[in-house]
Amino acid sequence: MKNSILIPVTGMLCIVLGVSLLIFVIGTSANTSIDEIEHYKTEFTVSSESSENTNDKTLQQTEDQNKHYTSETVAEEPEIKDEMHSSDETVISESSDTQSDPASTNNTVIESSDSEVSVQDNNSDETSFAESTEDENTAVNEVTQEEHNSETDVVTEDEPKDLTVFFDGTTKVDTSLWNLILVNPDNYLPENFTIDKAQVQGNYYLDSRVAPLAVQMISDAKKEGIELQICSSIRDIDLQTRLFNNKINDLINEGYSKEEAERVAATIVAVPGTSEHHTGLAMDIVTPSYQRLNSGYAKTDAAKWLKANAAKYGFILRYPEDKTEITKIIFEPWHYRYVGIEYASFIMSQDICFEEFIELYGETKQ
Repeated sequence: MKNSILIPVTGMLCIVLGVSLLIFVIGTSANTSIDEIEHYKTEFTVSSESSENTNDKTLQQTEDQNKHYTSETVAEEPEIKDEMHSSDETVISESSDTQSDPASTNNTVIESSDSEVSVQDNNSDETSFAESTEDENTAVNEVTQEEHNSETDVVTEDEPKDLTVFFDGTTKVDTSLWNLILVNPDNYLPENFTIDKAQVQGNYYLDSRVAPLAVQMISDAKKEGIELQICSSIRDIDLQTRLFNNKINDLINEGYSKEEAERVAATIVAVPGTSEHHTGLAMDIVTPSYQRLNSGYAKTDAAKWLKANAAKYGFILRYPEDKTEITKIIFEPWHYRYVGIEYASFIMSQDICFEEFIELYGETKQ
């Protein structure tokens, strides 16, 4: 009886224990699953946050880089502008500096332009660009050279010949030539003498064949800082007569007799019909700072320049200081006469006056 009761109780206990164990196992398994789910959930959340943080950091870094790049760009822009401004100033300066040389100016602008294109387009075909630029430079240089040659030719035609002794004294010269006409107290101007005149300076004119050389001489002197001013050029007979009579009256007022006044006046003002100013080949030249017609003018820079350079343009000092007995005219450092470049250099280099030249080397061929 006792055993029969014990067996069922034992069985119940086993069942209870089994059920309890099953419940425990199921509960443990369930808890494990929940823990795993919570773990995975936590891990996913952490991963997401980490990813977001990473993205945030990446985005932040990108923004920082952009800001840094922007700040660097802004900081560099003034330098670029300054370089461009400096380049412009260089081109202007070179253009200004080479302005007198068209060929040099053109080449400078082209080279600057080539430099700018190369900087802006580093990926362009450098060979093609170089060939194109070379062709353009060649074309521009050819055109510029032609213009330069043309300008040079024009200038050369206007410029007088260099100071060269064409006449060496071994031959005779034709005194009937228009530029070798001798007019002095012993040789009156021909009655049928005429002049085709041209302007030289202000209201002063010379023979049209001589005027361009006189203009060139005055211009060249100015380039060397010498101011030449004409005070007398062509004179007609009437004007020469008035000047001569005025000089006679002045001398009479000073106490000279009429005969003596006429003789002295003829050494100062040529007798009408014997003045070189009738020929259109002579002019009196002074300078603004010294306009008195006396021997003091010879000490001026203008008078010294004329004596040293006038022969280059065909002019001679007509009345030298040591030739008054021959010329019968007082020393006139302001009076210059055209005889032609061929003879002017020889006369001046030999220290002879025009009368001596005609006597020694002249002959009439007509």
